[in-house]
Order: sequence, then structure tokens, then C-alpha cells
Amino acid sequence: MYGASGIDVDPGLLYAVVYTVAGTFVLFWLIAAVTSLIGRRLALCTGVVVVLLNAMVALTMLFATEYGSNVFPPLWGVLVGVPALVGAFAIVLIKRSPQVRAA
Repeated sequence: MYGASGIDVDPGLLYAVVYTVAGTFVLFWLIAAVTSLIGRRLALCTGVVVVLLNAMVALTMLFATEYGSNVFPPLWGVLVGVPALVGAFAIVLIKRSPQVRAA
């Protein structure tokens, strides 16, 4: 994409961005998992925030263009969106499950 414009870019830079985003979301999802041990309401709020962040990044990766070409392959955007779908499903399960009360 950059070769036609006469710009030399290290291909490793693109992978560094992808790996940084992936590592960040691993940390976010671990935080969401830990908050599920603390409380249901906190887990729900954390899950919603992480799902929204994850979905925003997935949409960015799907639709980001530069010089008329996609910056990332579409498959990468789809793969980044999978955890957001799973997280949204988990949020629905949390909302629908009966609240467990200690006797």
C-alpha cells in the first residue's frame, strides 16, 4: 500500500501495533474476569466497557483505510471482533441469570 506512494515502512510496525492491541485486550479481559469474582454489578460494568472497547477496535480494523486501501486485512478485524461477541453473550447471561443470595 505504501510502496505505490514512495513511502518505505517497516512491515514489523504493523505487527507491533496488532500485538500491542492484542496484549492490551488480554489484560482487559483478565481484569473483567477478576471483577467477576468481586461482584456481579462490577463484573457487568467492566464487561460492558471491555466489549465496547473491543468492538470499537474491531470496527476500526475492519474499516480503516489509507491511500484507498485497507490498512489491516479484513480477517484481522473479524478475529478481533470475536471476543466482543463472546463478551456480549456473557453479559446477556449475567443479566438473565437469577441472582444468587447467601442464606
